[in-house]
Amino acid sequence: MLNPVLSDLSLTMEQVKNIEKELNKSHQINENNMLVLLVENSGQIIATNGRNTRNYDLSSISALSVAAYEATKGLAATMGQTFKYIFNQGTTSNLFITRATEQTLLVIDYDPKIQLDEVQEVIKNFSSEIQKLSKDWKIVAKNTQKPGEGPLKNEGLNAQVETMFKELS
Repeated sequence: MLNPVLSDLSLTMEQVKNIEKELNKSHQINENNMLVLLVENSGQIIATNGRNTRNYDLSSISALSVAAYEATKGLAATMGQTFKYIFNQGTTSNLFITRATEQTLLVIDYDPKIQLDEVQEVIKNFSSEIQKLSKDWKIVAKNTQKPGEGPLKNEGLNAQVETMFKELS
């Protein structure tokens, strides 16, 4: 399940299972041994096809993929452009990152022998199914509290910081 502190997306276990079922349904993904992650905008993994044959740290890959996508989006805006995806060519695998829904990214790790048009076909088919499934997803209210408000208040923080620095000197 997604951490509600980090995410404004709320999914049931059944919804996650339906997403995973769609991921595992693709013959192209299975035959080509692709690793596919559906990642929420906060960097949390929603679903994977489970083909982590290279034993990657999937949590790091998902968080860094979101960061890379957002950085590229900022770069595009600076240039007056819109970029649809990120493609990284590696020595042993390639990485393709693109938006699946407004709340999610699709991250695909695949063998360099696989043609890019095959990867794009997987993205097209899976994204179409995810768009249908996402109509039932629940978006919870975004946190509108200002820093220092809410359950984590800054009361006594200055005194704590001063104490820490006194102990260091």
